[in-house]
Amino acid sequence: MVKVLIVDDNEDSRLLLKKILTNSFKVEIVEAVNGNEALRMIPIHKPDIVFLDYEMPVWMGKKRLNRFVRILISKNCP
Repeated sequence: MVKVLIVDDNEDSRLLLKKILTNSFKVEIVEAVNGNEALRMIPIHKPDIVFLDYEMPVWMGKKRLNRFVRILISKNCP
């Protein structure tokens, strides 16, 4: 089973993506409402895939996305 982390501040968006994924694939879903929460959850849940909203109040834009990726790499996350 594939572990998926959905990171989005919009609950409706998280629910829609969760519904699409669970109806189409065998996945285990974990949700976070912002990038900071996601970074805390990644070492615990070790997701195979991360869906990250590009525009959120706490983490927004390319600069934050690049930082997020660097942090994941430094933690040896796939």
